[in-house]
Amino acid sequence: MEDSEHIAIKCGIIKYVCDKMEKWNFQLPAFNSLEDCLNELMKLLVQNPFIGNLYCSVIFCCWKNRNKLIHGGKEDNRYFLAANALEYAFGSFRNNPILDNLEANQHFVLGLKAWLHPPPSWIKCNVDALLSNNNLAGIVGVFRDDKGRIYGAFGFSINH
Repeated sequence: MEDSEHIAIKCGIIKYVCDKMEKWNFQLPAFNSLEDCLNELMKLLVQNPFIGNLYCSVIFCCWKNRNKLIHGGKEDNRYFLAANALEYAFGSFRNNPILDNLEANQHFVLGLKAWLHPPPSWIKCNVDALLSNNNLAGIVGVFRDDKGRIYGAFGFSINH
C-alpha cells in the first residue's frame, strides 16, 4: 500500500538508496514509523540539518522517479538516484561557506585561484586531466585533509 509511511520509510527503493548513501559514508537514520521519522527529522533540523535534508532529498528523488515510471517514462538507475539526492542536498546549502567548498568546479564558481580546504574531518580529492596533440592523455589526483596534508596521489597516462 502506497501511503505516507510507505513513501517516507518502507519503500524498497528508498531503503536501497539509503544503503548506498551509507556505503558512501553518509549515515542516514532508519525509522520504524512515520511519527518516528517526523520526530527525528525535527531533531536533525537542529543537530545535523544536512543529513535531514539528504534524507528528504532521497525521498524526493525516489518519488520523482516513481512518477516518471508511472507516467510512461523509464525508471532511473538507483546509483543515479543516490547521486541526484546528494546533488539536491548539497545544492540546498549553497549559501553555506563550509558546504560551498564541496563544489567540484569551485574555482570557476567562486572565482578563486587557490585551493579551498574541505570541511573539518573530510578528505578532498582534486582531479585534473590533460589531452595533448598526439592523443596522449594524463589523469592525476591528490587526496588532502582539511589541513592541506596529502594522504595520497595517483596519476597515469593513456592513449586517447
